[in-house]
Amino acid sequence: DLDENDTDKTSFEVIVDEDATSGSYTLNIELTFENDYGEVFTTSDRIYIRVNKEKETAPQVTVSRVDIMPANTIAPGDNLVVGFELENSGDGPAKDVKATIKGLSNDTFSLQTGLSTKTINLIDRGKKNYVYFELKSSKRLAAGNYEMQMDLSYKNHKNEVVTEPFNFFVTISSNTDKASRLLIQNLSYPTGSLG
Repeated sequence: DLDENDTDKTSFEVIVDEDATSGSYTLNIELTFENDYGEVFTTSDRIYIRVNKEKETAPQVTVSRVDIMPANTIAPGDNLVVGFELENSGDGPAKDVKATIKGLSNDTFSLQTGLSTKTINLIDRGKKNYVYFELKSSKRLAAGNYEMQMDLSYKNHKNEVVTEPFNFFVTISSNTDKASRLLIQNLSYPTGSLG
């Protein structure tokens, strides 16, 4: 109960949706009260709520460098290592980062050792990490550029999985620079005159 000329304070708990954008929002308030004579009065007013949403803390993981070792050009049948420098250029940490090499087969490139998926628990914002795959090229590969794919996935600030493919090329040289292993033995040929 409030006496004449008395004031009091009240408060309301307002829950702001997590997807709300920054800005001012208007809420309508309706106040109903009764005086000492039993008369009911209603009044309304507006209040303004200012939402200052903090900067998104979403990560953004990209491939900042690709290394093909021991050289950029590989001979058919040679082993190679393909390395990827992963960089988080976003505003928050990337969790459960996975790099998966795709399209492996005995006819092109296969794993020499290890697994086709590498996992990094966390890459903080502004930080880098490195993963690599040890591969073997098929002896039957013709000279040329071979496109390969590495799928990159990670969990963002909302624990949603973000997946992005990354394509790269491996160059295979021709076999012309390798010596032939042709051996001719027990060759017989005519000793007399012909014809």
